[in-house]
Amino acid sequence: LGEVNPKACECMRCYIQGNERLDEEQPSQAIALYNQALHSANSTPKISAQLPEGAILMKRARAYLQRASNHRKILKVLVKDLSETVPSTDTMQLLYKTATSHPPLSASIFSRLAQDSKLQQMKWRQ
Repeated sequence: LGEVNPKACECMRCYIQGNERLDEEQPSQAIALYNQALHSANSTPKISAQLPEGAILMKRARAYLQRASNHRKILKVLVKDLSETVPSTDTMQLLYKTATSHPPLSASIFSRLAQDSKLQQMKWRQ
């Protein structure tokens, strides 16, 4: 048996750990580990052909896709929540018409809108 190359061991360790993180639905950690594996594989050209570089690239692509899918799910929830908290155009037009036709109510209507806007802003900063 020949000598074991430490860079090849590092590459395979990162690849296997990346696979574990991907299975645990931790795509960002998996991507970092696959990048380390690729760096280890490419740092030694003699052993590069013996390492599963194509498989590492495919797994990294899968991790990017999983992360994008997770972000998309989060974004959908945020947009849904925003659409439920922000008044519609029709509601805003009605409030404006009410405020302009009844000046004594305008101050309370606009202060309420300002208060609601501040609450929404605090919610989105969280």
